[in-house]
Amino acid sequence: MISIIISSYRPNYFEQLQSNIQDTIGEIKYEIIKIHNPGLISLNSAYNCGARKSKFEYLLFLHEDILFLSNNWGKEIIRVLTDKSIGVVGVAGNEKKFWLPTGCETGIPKYRHVYVTHSPKKGIQNSHVKDPIKVRTLDGVFMAVRKSVWYEIKFDEKLGGFHFYDLDFSIRVGQHYQNLVLPAIRLQHFSLGNFGEDWIRRNLKFHKGNYDFDKPTTEEKIRIRIFWYTRLLKEKISSITKLRYIGKMGMGKFTWKYALRFLMK
Repeated sequence: MISIIISSYRPNYFEQLQSNIQDTIGEIKYEIIKIHNPGLISLNSAYNCGARKSKFEYLLFLHEDILFLSNNWGKEIIRVLTDKSIGVVGVAGNEKKFWLPTGCETGIPKYRHVYVTHSPKKGIQNSHVKDPIKVRTLDGVFMAVRKSVWYEIKFDEKLGGFHFYDLDFSIRVGQHYQNLVLPAIRLQHFSLGNFGEDWIRRNLKFHKGNYDFDKPTTEEKIRIRIFWYTRLLKEKISSITKLRYIGKMGMGKFTWKYALRFLMK
């Protein structure tokens, strides 16, 4: 019923996940399609390759450095995707995608719906929520879709690399279908993400694309800029790339200090 496609380059993570899937997916038919990919091809290319090899009606594109914390999640995917109006479903997403150069996370909590933890001891926010939530974008850690929808839209291999494949795919699918986050499925993710030099370069390129971005209010601009200038302090980024990012993100009287701190760090 479900073809699980994983771009893999770390055997220990893959083997751990393979066992975890067997223990948690529930009593349904599935296959795991491993695309060995130590940086040889983009995620877009790897996922399209895996989808072409798949034999089942439902496709799940999955990072290898995760573990499922929920049981019988396979049936939840199938139950939701049986509705032909639904596009991509995931476990982390956002109701908005503004033209500002962010990732899936905007930095505005009310639009954010994430059912992933980096530490089971901390739990998952809004753990009481069970019903699917309408979103615009989905994080690529987990993306499930009917094979017919993938065949119609596919991942854009012109993007290249390992970033923004998820935003591009979920935005384009969302032009024709409704994307959802599924709170009933919970994950542990071992990576905090990489938002360094390559991420910013691909970010700026992505935001030149012809997407129907949302328009932020003045207050939303302030909150987004503060969040991302602060978040990117942790990364190693060249000064010229920082300047290019500031040029796109912008600043105002309430955020110029955050932009300057980001530039000077």
